[in-house]
Amino acid sequence: MKYSLTLLTVGIIIGLVSTNIFDNSNDPLFSKNVYGHTFTPSESASFLSFTEQIQIESELVETNLANNNISLAKEHAEKAAMLLTPNITREIAEENKRIADGLTIAASSIQNISAIQKPLVSQFVGNIVVILGEAITTRLDQGFGISQSCRQHP
Repeated sequence: MKYSLTLLTVGIIIGLVSTNIFDNSNDPLFSKNVYGHTFTPSESASFLSFTEQIQIESELVETNLANNNISLAKEHAEKAAMLLTPNITREIAEENKRIADGLTIAASSIQNISAIQKPLVSQFVGNIVVILGEAITTRLDQGFGISQSCRQHP
C-alpha cells in the first residue's frame, strides 16, 4: 500500500512537471499553428456533381449495351433517369426550358433500350452529353471557374 501511494505521488509530480515544461505556448519552439477550412455546400457544385453523375450513368448504358449486358444497361438507364428529379428539371427550366425538355426526353429515351438499338442509344447518350454541356454553361455562374466541365463524348 505504501509503495502504491509513493508511485502515485511520483506519477502526479512527473505529470505536473511535464505539463509545465510543455505548456509554454509563447515559446516558438513549442508553438504550432494549425490551419483548417470548412467547405460550405454550393448549389453550383451540387449541380456540377449531378451533371457528372448523369453523364457517367448514361455512358455506362452505352458501354454495357455494347458488351451485350442489357440488364445492367437498363439499370444504369434507370439510375440516369432517377437522377433527373423534378427539382433539377425545374432548376434547369428556369434558365432554359429547351435544355430541360431535351434532357428529359434523352434520359427517358435511353430507358427503352434493346440490343438492336445500339446506334440509337449512342445517339441519345451523345445528346445527353451535349445537353449537359449546355446546361452547365447556362446554369453555372461565370465566377465558378468552369471552362469545359463535361467530358467530350467519343
